[in-house]
Amino acid sequence: LLHSTSGCTDELVGEIDGFDPEIVGLSASTMSPRNGIAAWEKAISRFKDRGVTVIVGGKGPTFNSQQYAEEARPDVIVMGPGEPIMKTFIDHDFDWNALKKEPIFKGMTGSTLLFGLDRCEAGKLNLDSIGYERDYGLADFGHIGWPLLQVGCPHHCFFCPGDLMVSYKSPQHAVEEVRYLIMQKGARIIWPLGSDFTASAGKSAAIVDALAGRSFVSNAIFRFEVRIDSFW
Repeated sequence: LLHSTSGCTDELVGEIDGFDPEIVGLSASTMSPRNGIAAWEKAISRFKDRGVTVIVGGKGPTFNSQQYAEEARPDVIVMGPGEPIMKTFIDHDFDWNALKKEPIFKGMTGSTLLFGLDRCEAGKLNLDSIGYERDYGLADFGHIGWPLLQVGCPHHCFFCPGDLMVSYKSPQHAVEEVRYLIMQKGARIIWPLGSDFTASAGKSAAIVDALAGRSFVSNAIFRFEVRIDSFW
């Protein structure tokens, strides 16, 4: 599963080929369909030529599904949150044809299958229960670690499914995960996942306070995803 605003470089395509995947998922976050299609259409064509099933999702394909289907021509477009769609796909033994019998099937444009949810029920996720000591590589040339410290957003933008209530990892668990990424995995940039780290001023400040002064913190640069309306 790949997210990029600049597309898929030849180097990255080669790295993906090394996994010999059957399925590749691509996320296009830009609302401009032309920019999103330009970023991925070459990679989509190359993967399909290799017999790889290509899934495209994100804000762009959700609201410009017809244009993405006609111009980028992926095998599948997921509209809205992808996790429930992929869970249903797995539950049906990775059979897209079986998914056509489910309410999530929204039809076809050309040869592209369209799947999506009619509505989303906001659910709460216990981030402390999610493990992080796993064997995975760091993003972007082995430098960036992506701890999952916050999910959800209090805002209701039209392009976002808003499928998760705002919740945070507890400060002590946040410290453990960041320490692991820096000391065990060698991360040099810590870029926490989450749509709006400052959605709760108190809880985000508690995490930052817990990290402040820790000796391992001086070995990394921190970047946080924040919405300016929440931050102020």
